[in-house]
Amino acid sequence: MNAANSVRSNRCYPLWRVRYLLLRADPEIEPFKAVTLQVDEDHELYIELCGSPGGLPLIVNHGGPGAGCGPANRRYADPAKYCIVCYDQRGANRSKPNGLMKNNTTWHLVSDIERIREHLGFENWAVVMGGSWGSSLSLAYAITYPDRVGALVLRGVFVGDGDAMKWLFEAGGASEMYPDSWQAYAGHIRGCERHSLLAAYDARCNCDDPEVYIPACREFVRWELAISKLRTDPAAIEEALKDEAFMVPFARAETQYFKYALYFPSEDEEADVTEPVIKYDEPTLLPAGKVAQSAVVGGWKGGLPWLIRHCDRIAHIPTKIVQGRQDIVCRPRAAMELYARIPGSQLDFVYDAGHSDREPGTIDRLVTFTDACVTESLFAY
Repeated sequence: MNAANSVRSNRCYPLWRVRYLLLRADPEIEPFKAVTLQVDEDHELYIELCGSPGGLPLIVNHGGPGAGCGPANRRYADPAKYCIVCYDQRGANRSKPNGLMKNNTTWHLVSDIERIREHLGFENWAVVMGGSWGSSLSLAYAITYPDRVGALVLRGVFVGDGDAMKWLFEAGGASEMYPDSWQAYAGHIRGCERHSLLAAYDARCNCDDPEVYIPACREFVRWELAISKLRTDPAAIEEALKDEAFMVPFARAETQYFKYALYFPSEDEEADVTEPVIKYDEPTLLPAGKVAQSAVVGGWKGGLPWLIRHCDRIAHIPTKIVQGRQDIVCRPRAAMELYARIPGSQLDFVYDAGHSDREPGTIDRLVTFTDACVTESLFAY
């Protein structure tokens, strides 16, 4: 591990500090501009710009996939210093058509980030920011276009390995921690199909019958929302589940993306490539040298994830990682592995936080990191 790397564990925050930390997020702001961008014959993206029109360009990649951006995503960077770009990925939220999975893969979304940059007239991104699936997409973009990224700010790291998906959606993982919520999630699927709950949900969520896909989407999303925070709010979860424009694309995209392992090539698929190649729709990149199997304790089942195999391409990019110590959705091991492979990176564990970006300690670290990137970004001039 490079000596310049920094890892820190935040102490627990007592309740009297919660109000202060909630205010640590930058103030609520409205977009100064909203635009749409047609990226192919079917998909139109919703994009909003917040903060300072002349500020450092920062793009926020939301989670899910399929969850869409919300007002909170505007509040993790100083609006006086940044031009904050929030957008809904293909098929998500306000992008049209809502819930469409045609031509909707990781590599389509990577290309969309480039299209957004070009459309808005930015030479580079000063900061690329994302949490959960958004961290995967941010890393995929940076690996594909390493000369366009000034800094990375990541939260709740997810690298798309099969073990992490099995932990989250099949019995024997997160189900052991939240057996009450698991009962409803697994109970929606017939017993004969429970050997692969993810496959069963994929078939239901992506079918054409609303009497099938709406209740399936609801139970799938309910499960993930129920385990995302240390202190869940059942009423808030039920309110979110009333919004089909949020719930349906979230469930459809997650089940499709995870079914195809986020569309990342396997090591075998890259074995015959002798030169780094970036295709428009699916980059295939060989690492510069031999990569160790694992930088931390334990190995990766099924080989190194694509994002880990290609960390050498982003070794020069200042990278800051926020990870909830109690994150059940995206376990801390992936954040530690990423940190160990990127020289000079910084990793802060937040003890009293789970997966959500709405928890006080996580909010505090995200704002602190984007503040630091004003001077540390490769393109913060």
